[in-house]
Amino acid sequence: IQAVIIKSEDLINQIQHDQINRIKKKDDEILPINIFNTDQGQSTTGLNGQFVHSQLLIDCLLRMKSSIYEKNDLVTVCKDEYKGNPHELSIINDFEKNYTSYRAIWWYTRQSFLYRLLNKALRIQNIDLIYLFRFFIRDLYQQLLEYQCSSIIHVYRGQLMFHDELQLLKNSIGKYISINSFFSTSLNRNLALIFSRESDQCEKVIFEIDANPQYNNAKPFANISHFSYFPDASAVL
Repeated sequence: IQAVIIKSEDLINQIQHDQINRIKKKDDEILPINIFNTDQGQSTTGLNGQFVHSQLLIDCLLRMKSSIYEKNDLVTVCKDEYKGNPHELSIINDFEKNYTSYRAIWWYTRQSFLYRLLNKALRIQNIDLIYLFRFFIRDLYQQLLEYQCSSIIHVYRGQLMFHDELQLLKNSIGKYISINSFFSTSLNRNLALIFSRESDQCEKVIFEIDANPQYNNAKPFANISHFSYFPDASAVL
């Protein structure tokens, strides 16, 4: 028993809240990765091909010219995806009316429809959906560039991983690993551990990362605490 509720309105709100949390947890359980195997020559349809394609796709989107219709196209798809969900539709309407590029990080960390659909698209490499997010990916990337960390930082990420996923990482030491999403981490180790919830089917993993902005072709990363929807998370994206 999670709650004792008398009013029907409170029950509906609780069900919607629980549904959102279940969706959020499901999205967070899978770490979308590709691995470049330097020991084996593989075609562009193999594992190495997936690694290269995921890199080129985002690079191409970042180079595309913007269009006045980009946001409208995304909003239309999001409204269709969440029809019948008044909570999310309200947030989508807010996004439609008030979104600006300098608040891209804030919108991403809000972990609403935008966070879930973008991560889902990146995880399963749904090119059509990723294309609709092109303006938002560009805005988010530009904000990270603007506030890029200037020195090495030590960050943590708590993650639940299936045994075969973890074994794949263990077998890939010394290889290039591509994470096909925006990778949220924390400066606070204890906080990162909270996000790796207990599970009977998965193993609890904590990533410890020394992120160095001086590496050639390093992707931008930034301490987003001052721009996040959750400013107390000590987050680095």
